[in-house]
Amino acid sequence: MKRNVIMILLWLSPLSLFAQSDTTVVYVDENFKAVKNQKNTAFIFRSFQKDSSWVINVYNKENKIIKSETYSDAGLLLAHGPSVEYENELPVLKGMFLKGKKTGPWLTYNSRGKLLKYENYLGGRLHGTYREYNEDGGVKEEGNYNWNRKKDEWKFFYNDGKVASLQVFDGENADAIKEEFFDTEGNRTTKEKIRTPAFFQFKGLNFRNYILQTIVKGNPNMLSLVGRVECSFTVDENGNTKNVKIVSSSGNFVKEARLAILGSPKWTPATLFGKVITSEDRIILTFVR
Repeated sequence: MKRNVIMILLWLSPLSLFAQSDTTVVYVDENFKAVKNQKNTAFIFRSFQKDSSWVINVYNKENKIIKSETYSDAGLLLAHGPSVEYENELPVLKGMFLKGKKTGPWLTYNSRGKLLKYENYLGGRLHGTYREYNEDGGVKEEGNYNWNRKKDEWKFFYNDGKVASLQVFDGENADAIKEEFFDTEGNRTTKEKIRTPAFFQFKGLNFRNYILQTIVKGNPNMLSLVGRVECSFTVDENGNTKNVKIVSSSGNFVKEARLAILGSPKWTPATLFGKVITSEDRIILTFVR
């Protein structure tokens, strides 16, 4: 999102990059392009100087805050300081940036303010303790990362605290070097009876290639497509894609990406302990000239 902010503020005037203590307000559409007609507004950016930093607050068209981010420079090049994302004006993600990269603990909350996930970052990469919690506050999954790779023992738990799976990673390879799965009585079982991720395949295409092809087909001049868009979304129990959110974007096809994901053919939904569940996934889309 930060690159979009830079582009939006540049659209105004060079003076807007030095907002000082005044607040600069920019209205943008679904592709994060600045608009003068507020009827076409999808998001509202408000930037202002706070002490020696610059803060950008992002609001939806109903004027409800959805994100706040701090920068170290008036040019808005490096996120440096607190970052908070909101849902229904309540914090759902909190963390810190150091010179443009995630650092230290990042905490994810549900809509009622309960902690759902604890992640630790170093230099923008997952490094150190990871812990995920269930709705009752018990630990759901825990382990450690080594520069974005899982390391040592990773455990997944039933709601009563019993171990459902134990996996061991070497910190270098993505796949586990040892795996064990257990039923509620502690007896060995298969991975499929514990959990399986949501799966997509359509006419031999994986999801990323399907979305890229869909965007290209809807754009008569594919050479005009450029940039990078990262989205998160959920796959519900019926295999439908929902709740598309733009995690970051420096591309000119944000709206097209959102529509392509929402219009996706059905997935095979994820399962947990033999039951179909809603799961979350992410996708990164890139077009280069």
